Amino acid sequence: MWLRALGVASLMLGAGLVALTVYTAARTEHERVRESGERRLLSTAQTERQALGDYFARARSIILLTAQNRALLELYDSAADHAAVRGEVEDALVYLEHLYPESIGEASVIDEHGVEQAAVVSGRAEQGELPVEEVEDAAFGPAFRLSPGGVYVSRPYLSPDTHAWVISNSTLLPLARARARALVQFEVTIESFRRVAASAGGDAVTRVVDPTSGRVVFDSGEPQRRGAGLGRKADAELLAAVARTDSGPHGSLQTVRGGKVAIAGLQRTRGNDNRWYVVVSPSASAATAGWSFGAASPVLLAAGLAFFALALVTFRAYAGMLRRAALTDDLTNLPNRALLIDRARAAILQARRSGRHVSALMLDLNRFKEINDTLGHQEGDRLLIEVAKRLSGEIRATDTVARLGGDEFLVLATELDDALAAIQLAERIDRALTGPVMLGGVEVDVTASIGIALYPEHGEDVSILLKRADIAMYDAKRTRQPYSVYAAELDPYTADRLALVAELRRAIEQRELQLHYQPKYELGTRTLCGAEALVRWTHPTRGPLAPAEFIPVAEHTGLIRALTDLVLDQALDQVARWRDAGHAVPVSVNLSTRSLLDTELPGRVADALARHDVPAELLALEITESVIMEDPNRAHAILTTLSDMGIRLGIDDFGTGYSSLAYLKQLPVAELKIDRSFVMNMSVSEEDAAIVRSTIDLGHNLGLDVVAEGVEDEATLDELVRLACETAQGFFLARPQAPEHISVLLAEAHAADAA
Repeated sequence: MWLRALGVASLMLGAGLVALTVYTAARTEHERVRESGERRLLSTAQTERQALGDYFARARSIILLTAQNRALLELYDSAADHAAVRGEVEDALVYLEHLYPESIGEASVIDEHGVEQAAVVSGRAEQGELPVEEVEDAAFGPAFRLSPGGVYVSRPYLSPDTHAWVISNSTLLPLARARARALVQFEVTIESFRRVAASAGGDAVTRVVDPTSGRVVFDSGEPQRRGAGLGRKADAELLAAVARTDSGPHGSLQTVRGGKVAIAGLQRTRGNDNRWYVVVSPSASAATAGWSFGAASPVLLAAGLAFFALALVTFRAYAGMLRRAALTDDLTNLPNRALLIDRARAAILQARRSGRHVSALMLDLNRFKEINDTLGHQEGDRLLIEVAKRLSGEIRATDTVARLGGDEFLVLATELDDALAAIQLAERIDRALTGPVMLGGVEVDVTASIGIALYPEHGEDVSILLKRADIAMYDAKRTRQPYSVYAAELDPYTADRLALVAELRRAIEQRELQLHYQPKYELGTRTLCGAEALVRWTHPTRGPLAPAEFIPVAEHTGLIRALTDLVLDQALDQVARWRDAGHAVPVSVNLSTRSLLDTELPGRVADALARHDVPAELLALEITESVIMEDPNRAHAILTTLSDMGIRLGIDDFGTGYSSLAYLKQLPVAELKIDRSFVMNMSVSEEDAAIVRSTIDLGHNLGLDVVAEGVEDEATLDELVRLACETAQGFFLARPQAPEHISVLLAEAHAADAA
């Protein structure tokens, strides 16, 4: 009898252990899913708040920059040509729509009497007088009571012009005391805020609640209907949850109708009349997703005790791992963007107290896409891990290395004495990265472009500091320098750059840019055999501007396409004129990165050739090595199409880029152009002379013509002839000249041939 009782007791004990194991496993999974979901909600709420806050901040910055526009101030200058000035003002207002595509319905300049001195509605210029009640209402009245430099952000209202719900951003123009008071303003649609929230929130549901009006301003899943009311009324439970929210830096979790939502209040700024809260809820699929524990395996009975003990030990360890995973990069184990921003904020607070500096060094690996495409993503990941190790070996314990994504890293250096310390760190990083890495049996050289921004010199806010480090990094990449320190002139969004963009657009539209041509000579016969088209701009107030001052602006703002079309059109028109005069002169035109990667380029070139009735062989297009390597596959396809049309292709500034000989052999190019930096010094530098000799030999071995640019003296010219270089250009032979001067040279050469 007692044996039977012992057997029953043993069975019950075993069953109990299995049941306890199943319960522990299920509870662990439940807690993991719950904690992960709540973290995602809080993280999404922070992301949404940051995205909307950045959207507000960007609008404030843009309206302040616009108020500095010279043309807007001249509207109230009695000595100005108001007809011309109004056109410039309308250009500036239209340009705002390029900064906010499909988001701005109206932008205008309004004086204190309600007169719209200039206005653009949906891209069309208008002018008129606002009703007195509209001037005094919540959209415009408070703006006139601001001091200059303040920005007023109105509460949402229904625009009478576009019939869309909008928010007005306005600021007073900095006019002299004796002049009338006036403001510039633009309306940002509520729908554009919804699109920002929808893109930032992933698959979560984001609502923005205005507790003042008690309404849901917008919902990420519901587009704003034109002319409809401003959102639905929020229910009492949601408004109560908003009222309970701690509006600190991380928001809070609240229970609404039995489910968790994350609520975060947008940071209040002076002049912003909106008190909005972001409410993030899980999507329907995430809210209903669960975890089911299936039938236990017979093996579970024997392993029950081990599983039980393991579950107890790992429960807290797993929760800790989740917390760490939310703040680190999976591949490199470096801090991610979220942890970096927290540390950067703390570093800036400490530096503010100590009076020292903080530096953000933004790094982007050169040629990483080429390595990924050639060797595969697995080898690319190995390279990123190696770079993370090298960077970590160069910093102090108080500094931070973070991976922001892709091949982009950031080094946060704290408690620095001055900018020189940041530069010295950049130089150490450059030396540490420089050195081969074996990937897939191939030895690969590693280099990076580094951008440096410092607190407080370049910004007192983390987001501004990171943005300006990014701008400096792109300058280092553009100039092919290891590092670059941020400077205002590098920033395409300064007031001066914004004014230059509008002026350049007008200059292109009115064909105010001119082409000069530098002759190219065949060295065997010393005869003129072609010319290179070089664009020039004589600015009405700034005087002659070098291409380096306005071409980067065109590339950053998308004007490069229109500029390229203008240069092609003027160059082919001149080729046609010379051809009609009996001179078949090939002309070379330089292409930028964006132009070469534009798949519509071959079609536009073909149209220009047909329009001017110019044979394709009289047009040559020059591209640099770095342009080709930006996207080798697309560049190769576009170059092949152009070559098949009969257009002569050449590589400009050869020797300063990154292209390999194997890739060079595949390109349909006809000539190599040796960079002037080597040619100019070849008579005094044996190293440069050797580069020129080897480049000429390389070109001949590949069946290419070789052009030497930068010929400055007769000794250099004689040496190039001795090396069998086919063609040359430079100041010793002829400077860039207006087309009529080239016509004289062609006529003289023709007369000499006839004699």
